[in-house]
Amino acid sequence: MTHHTFTIGVLGGLGPLATVEFEHRLVRAFHGGDQAIPRIVTVNDGSVADRTAFLLSGGDDPLDGLISGGKLLWLAGADVVCVPCNAVHAGRILSRLQAIVPLPYIDMPAAAISRAEQSKAERTLVLTTSGTRTARIYDDRAVRTRIEYPSDVGQSLVDSIVVQLKRAEGDKKLMGRELAKLVDNSGCGAAILACTELSLVRDDVDTLCPLTDAMDELVSRCRALHERYHNLDRIRPTRR
Repeated sequence: MTHHTFTIGVLGGLGPLATVEFEHRLVRAFHGGDQAIPRIVTVNDGSVADRTAFLLSGGDDPLDGLISGGKLLWLAGADVVCVPCNAVHAGRILSRLQAIVPLPYIDMPAAAISRAEQSKAERTLVLTTSGTRTARIYDDRAVRTRIEYPSDVGQSLVDSIVVQLKRAEGDKKLMGRELAKLVDNSGCGAAILACTELSLVRDDVDTLCPLTDAMDELVSRCRALHERYHNLDRIRPTRR
């Protein structure tokens, strides 16, 4: 009997540096030698149209680029697909992608909300791009907490930090301090880094507030699905 290898597809390039960071964390989440790590197939295509521009002002539609990458993952035999970009999880993007490339997509924002709600905070600050904020991606998934965002000035700062990180510019420690200040001044009982570029400075965001990194939660969901698959595989009867 041919043994099926569980395959994680990564639809990335949104942006490219965040995709590399996600794959780095994903590999480190599995303990053991090379054989302990699942097959990971990554499409890191930075040419996909800007998601925030599309969501905010009707910029170029990213769908064609996402479909192209999604089809490559389908051909590679992906069992699940991760999209390390919060903005893609907007209904007007992801629902159309799913209709054309019907693979199981892990809902990263839902995973992040689920983790943040474990703190039982009444209010949760979401640090993300203006596009994700406008699309209400986190608002629509929250059940037991009220989603809040920075002031207009604070949101401009977050957007500026995201752009700098995409370009590999700026002082990461300073960015981390600025983000921590937004969290501490918000008065919220929990916070979420809800842009995978912001995940690049996660370790520099020094705050006592419970902080959830959406990228980490995507990694956790991948690992859980991999373990579930292998647990099922162990109890399947062997065909002779």
